[in-house]
Amino acid sequence: MTETLAGRLLLDLGLRRRLLWRVLHWLRLVRLGLGTVPVPPIGMVTTAQTELTSLVIVAQDNGDITADCLESIYAHTHRSLELVLVDNGASGVLRATAATLRDRHGNVTYIRAQPGEGYARACNQGLAAARGEYLGILHDDLVVTPGWLGRLLAAMAIDPSVALAGPALSQSNNVQSVNLRTYGKTSELPAFSRDWAANHNGEIAIFKPLSGACLVLRRQVLDRIGGLDEAFVTGLFADDDFCMRAFRADFRMAIVFSAFVHHCGAAAFKRLGVDRKRASAAAAAIFRAKWGVRDDEEIAVAVQRLAAQPFDPARDRVSLGQLGQLDDQPDDQPDDDDGLDAGRPEVRLKLIG
Repeated sequence: MTETLAGRLLLDLGLRRRLLWRVLHWLRLVRLGLGTVPVPPIGMVTTAQTELTSLVIVAQDNGDITADCLESIYAHTHRSLELVLVDNGASGVLRATAATLRDRHGNVTYIRAQPGEGYARACNQGLAAARGEYLGILHDDLVVTPGWLGRLLAAMAIDPSVALAGPALSQSNNVQSVNLRTYGKTSELPAFSRDWAANHNGEIAIFKPLSGACLVLRRQVLDRIGGLDEAFVTGLFADDDFCMRAFRADFRMAIVFSAFVHHCGAAAFKRLGVDRKRASAAAAAIFRAKWGVRDDEEIAVAVQRLAAQPFDPARDRVSLGQLGQLDDQPDDQPDDDDGLDAGRPEVRLKLIG
């Protein structure tokens, strides 16, 4: 009897501690502008899950890193999906990977961008080709987890004012970054993400700007403000610029903390031998010059200030430009313009499904 009573007291104490932690955590979220999502209207979440989502991925000779990203998408993403692969590398080897994926899934569009045109222009070419009602911009050094996209779409379906959503990321330069991760390798991600989702269910932050590493948005955003500003060649600060213009156009954005995505971080810069700090400084200078930001004002502060200005289409809308070179050739016919050599290594891909 005594042991049973002691056990119940310990259980009650544990539950109270967990409840207290949740309350304190919720209060912290409120200070950051967070809250729990309301009960969804019947049918809205289901509709969001079945409407076509186009995921635009710009890849630049990242080999196995890109392969891991693609594998995780097909393993952990619902099938109402279109994949738009934009090959921005020098080798062009991603074309064979796209052909293999197209044979398996039939939902892949491959675009051969011109090497050296830059990330922002390549991304815009992918967005111009995308057909979905929802659009995703993903870096090719991500590994997604079970339910990642469904949770982002559900948040937008529940709150129609939210038009852009991003997940918690293992690496990011804003509050999307998760410092308390317990997995040691990517094979442990599914189990980690399930526990993470259970512990952070319903937690969202109305926050701007979102990271461009993994960003999902409604098509209305693209129709209203256009694409990324191609002056940000490397893509750095293009997300700050994009989100700021979106907020001016009255589109809210949210971090959905129950969705978790692993981000390798700066994989393309490392592989290409580009000094990220120097590239970031150059992109920051472009941002300051475009928006008249003083050198003594932090860009993060400037973004909040500038976002409060009203939307001006002449100033804030960016054209998507040309569509890019779509690859509609049969898989057994060579592409005379991609300069492939037989000796170049192909991207490894272990297809799932």
